[in-house]
Amino acid sequence: MKNPNGFGTVTKMSGKRRKKWRAVKTIGWENGKQKRITIGYFESKAEGLEALGKYTYNPNAKLKLKDVYEMWSKVHYEKVSENTKINLHLKYKIYIYKIGEMYISEITLQDLQKFVDDIKASSSTLALVKIVLNGIFEYAVKNDFIQKNPVKYIELGKVKRVFEKNEFTLEEIDILWNNLQFEFTDTVLILIYTGMRVKEMLTLKIEDINLEKRTISILEGKTKSSTRIIPIHPKIFPLITRKMHNQEYLVSRDNKPIDYNTYIYAFKKLLKSLKIQRHTPHECRHTTATLLSNAGANPVSIAKIMGHTDYNKITAKVYTHKNETELEKAINTLN
Repeated sequence: MKNPNGFGTVTKMSGKRRKKWRAVKTIGWENGKQKRITIGYFESKAEGLEALGKYTYNPNAKLKLKDVYEMWSKVHYEKVSENTKINLHLKYKIYIYKIGEMYISEITLQDLQKFVDDIKASSSTLALVKIVLNGIFEYAVKNDFIQKNPVKYIELGKVKRVFEKNEFTLEEIDILWNNLQFEFTDTVLILIYTGMRVKEMLTLKIEDINLEKRTISILEGKTKSSTRIIPIHPKIFPLITRKMHNQEYLVSRDNKPIDYNTYIYAFKKLLKSLKIQRHTPHECRHTTATLLSNAGANPVSIAKIMGHTDYNKITAKVYTHKNETELEKAINTLN
């Protein structure tokens, strides 16, 4: 008896194997060729046909990946810390959502491998993306939405990724200045005009800002002698002063410091909305150093402003007492 159109096929495979029967279903066309998925391998043709029937008439077969993510996350996020929850959810919102509309039963290993290979991110980020994907597909297997989890076979690091540090262009900095009405635009400019690290800015307290001297103090060790002084550039002085009212931290929401992962997500979202090319927050700091160097600022002053730990190993014997006036001259070379 012939199977109905769209039902799938069960074929016998050659060689010595316990499960000789392979159940396959065509799920569409791609580049002029049929796109097939393997439902599973079985000891008899009857078992293969039964599996095909369950797949074809199973309402869960039409669940989208985003639906299964919602189910899995509600269960899994109850078991992990708040930071882990935020971190994993961001990986879904930034990367995995792009395949969220795909039916989970139709996603193949090839689909997933190509998806991961196309992600331009660090190895640690890719590892977290795989963790989320694995959680989604394991949940689907346990609940009989699908029969196997292809995520375990994804290879990370298959494609060598080389990333260049791209500083912000002057045109991009102008775009930021012209869009201060958007949340966090001012913080990106503060990063660019101070050379602060993201975590330094997010943990900076109002008490560490001296408006009279127009300086920011970054404590890099346990003693005052290890404090790094950053002059406040005149252009960002108004941005800083308007953020200092009735709060403990310079960057906060409801008088609470903003989590690092939350800021990274907001940073990327802001640049995308302003149609600025992809940058990492660290490239703000790279931009500071490049602009200072291009403007002819003294190398040791640059190193002290940036907080490079090796500056005193270079020419510190010659420039042992770069005072705040010298640092101010350096920072004011920025346009």
